[in-house]
Order: sequence, then structure tokens, then C-alpha cells
Amino acid sequence: MSRKVSTRVRQLLMDPLTKSQILVKLGPFYDATYKLETTDFTDITFNGELYSSISTLMSLDTPTITGGIEKSAYNLQFIDDEYWFRNKFIHGVVGTRAEIRSVFIDVAGYFNKDQPLLDPEDTMVIYKGTISGYGYTLSKDSVPLANIELASPLGALALVRSVLTSQGWMRQRYPEDNSYDHIFEGSQKIVLQWGKE
Repeated sequence: MSRKVSTRVRQLLMDPLTKSQILVKLGPFYDATYKLETTDFTDITFNGELYSSISTLMSLDTPTITGGIEKSAYNLQFIDDEYWFRNKFIHGVVGTRAEIRSVFIDVAGYFNKDQPLLDPEDTMVIYKGTISGYGYTLSKDSVPLANIELASPLGALALVRSVLTSQGWMRQRYPEDNSYDHIFEGSQKIVLQWGKE
């Protein structure tokens, strides 16, 4: 998948004063609610949805790049002293959609001074996928922290799916195939001539 960067964002990225903010969208959860937060100091409306500047997002850990194919996950940590996530965790959040975007602020005034560029083509999708894990921990100050792990985009490459077969399974699925008959004969040496009748 290639990422296209709009000409407006390209121009902002050339300016060392340009700032960026994060938009986090989690949901819908079982109760049809969403978690919409921004790291900006003011609320942001993006695609008709209001992202709250009263952010409880404490950290966003991106995968560490250790090789050509990265299979580690994104991790989000929220301060949850009101236990907003508690019922969601009880009902299960694995598979719930998650999206993280970067929004760029026009500090220099090329387009709209000190305002974020909010056209979808002017934002960058950092992550789009689902939640794969969750839990609670306590900070050093005994503040409850909701931890959410997002599914790794390449995590499926680490899965090993074994196909368990038996002589009966082979007879049921492929009645003409007798290859397993030879395997179950015993521990004697067998010469198999693959592709020959």
C-alpha cells in the first residue's frame, strides 16, 4: 500500500515550524459508543465527528523497527480514573475498529494560519485496523491505566496454522488418495514416487 501525500501537506512538511496532532478513533463498542480524542488543545471536528481535546491518551507506542517485516503491535495507554473502558472490556473489545491519524497544523500561514488541515487527503493514516488486546494496570501513583493493543498489520505472518490430518480424514476428503495408507503401515522404509501412478 502506498501513501499519497497531498501537495498542501508536502509544502507544510518542508517548513520546520509545522506541528502535528494525533486523532484517535476507537469504536463502535458494544454500546455503540466511540472514543474520539485529539492531542490538540482545542476540539477538532474531522469527517463530521467531534474529537475531544480533553484527552486521556497517555501514550502511543509504535512498533519498533527491527527488520524488513515488522510484526509487533501499536499500544495505546489511557488514563482511566473514571473506568470508561471497564464495561467495554467486560463485554470484549477484541475486533473493535481503531484508527489513528496525524493532522498537520499550518503554523506559517500558507493556507489558514495556526489551523489544522482537516481535509481527509491532508491527513495521514498512522494506523487503521482492530483492537487485539486490552487490560488494566496501575501507574506509580495508583492511577488506573487502560492498555489497548492494536492488531499488528503484519502480525498474521507470525501465525502458524497446522493442518492436522489422519488416515480417516484423508479417506473422507480424498477417497482416491492412498498416501496416508503407506504412512500408517509401520516404521519400515517406504520409497514414494511422487507424481507417478
